[in-house]
Amino acid sequence: MGTVDVAKGDLPQAPKRAADPLILVRTSLVLKITPIPLITIEERDHLDPIRCMSLAPKANPPGSTAKSDEARFRAHVKAQAESLRSSSDALRELQANMAHLEAQAASNEVRAQGLVSRVAELEAEARERESTVLQANTALADTQRRLEEAQAHITTGTAELVYMQGQLNHMNRFSRRGGYAVGNPIRLLAESHHYTVLTVTPLNQVYDIPFLRIELNSPVSYDFGPDIPFPHS
Repeated sequence: MGTVDVAKGDLPQAPKRAADPLILVRTSLVLKITPIPLITIEERDHLDPIRCMSLAPKANPPGSTAKSDEARFRAHVKAQAESLRSSSDALRELQANMAHLEAQAASNEVRAQGLVSRVAELEAEARERESTVLQANTALADTQRRLEEAQAHITTGTAELVYMQGQLNHMNRFSRRGGYAVGNPIRLLAESHHYTVLTVTPLNQVYDIPFLRIELNSPVSYDFGPDIPFPHS
């Protein structure tokens, strides 16, 4: 071994040995971890999958096994990124659909209020028309009643006219019996309901009988009947 001078800086050294293969393998399997910078979800949604893989932890073991592991890891990261992007797109589409449905619901509510107002207007118009029809029916009934009254008056007037015609014929017969051949000595002036008894006065005076007013234009020398006194000329 020999002596060692500590003052000169000589330190005892272990004897050199041959390199152990297991130690080399264990040393080579030590992974080098690269820290990932912190990012938000929004930033991650807009990152490219390749960029995401560049931010992922890197393992650099030597050999073909390490390369295949890295390829699988990259594929997994890419699949996760695609899934995340699809989920984000689906979420945005769902939010857009929800906003559209909310707007449509608000529009439908406004339209429903308009329909309610229109229904109220139609009901008011229906009530007004019903009232108009009721008034028209009342007026029609009143008109029908007046027509019936007018028909009754016409019937009564027809009977009165028949009676007056009979009175005229009667007076004309009496006048012809008196020897007057030119025209009818009795002339109808107007209807009169003031008297119910035939009244005879001197020549060229007006005479009233039921429903008639007559004027005697010629002297009469006969009596009209036992109930009607008439002075002979």
